[in-house]
Amino acid sequence: MRDSILFDIECLERGLPPMSGNVLDVVQMVMSSNPTARRKISRKLKKLAKSEITRRCLKVPHFQQKALQERLKAHANIGPQKTGFRKRDLVQRIIMACDFINYTLEK
Repeated sequence: MRDSILFDIECLERGLPPMSGNVLDVVQMVMSSNPTARRKISRKLKKLAKSEITRRCLKVPHFQQKALQERLKAHANIGPQKTGFRKRDLVQRIIMACDFINYTLEK
């Protein structure tokens, strides 16, 4: 309970909605925001997802990092092969952002 409260406080400090609950509830919060707020939240989630991708890539040997980075970016719809917006991509970005925030809270 205490950890989820700290996690939500950290999310609010970063300008994100509380993300300790269900991922689909977070998607609903983002999608129901006004367009300006939704764009800001999406950009912040994308930035945190990129940070998480970099963090995950540093855990593997150097010769595997590029392939893993490309796979993770494609999974979150980030990078040059980006397609149109899908809720599935938003879900992946939220999951990656949550992982990164949890990592920073553990330090």
